[in-house]
Amino acid sequence: MIKKIITIAVPLLAPTIAYILYLYFARKNKADEEAGRDIPHWRQWPWAILAPTGALLAALSLFILGLPGADRDPGAYVPPRLEDGKIVPGGFVE
Repeated sequence: MIKKIITIAVPLLAPTIAYILYLYFARKNKADEEAGRDIPHWRQWPWAILAPTGALLAALSLFILGLPGADRDPGAYVPPRLEDGKIVPGGFVE
């Protein structure tokens, strides 16, 4: 179940969450600008937040997908074949 969440739900929801965060910071910057408050330079450039976040998510996904134990070797794959007029299903052999 957790694998389905990681491989399906997270990639679908991550861009939406990133966009919502971008909108939040953009509106906050606009409100600060209209109120006459000084905006730090790093908050004026949205990529300063989005690029490190993307790099962090990429590193996290590489770590999760490369965890030990996930690369179980089931053996050699034998494809389906025809024997005596019948199809013998393929599978893994030790």
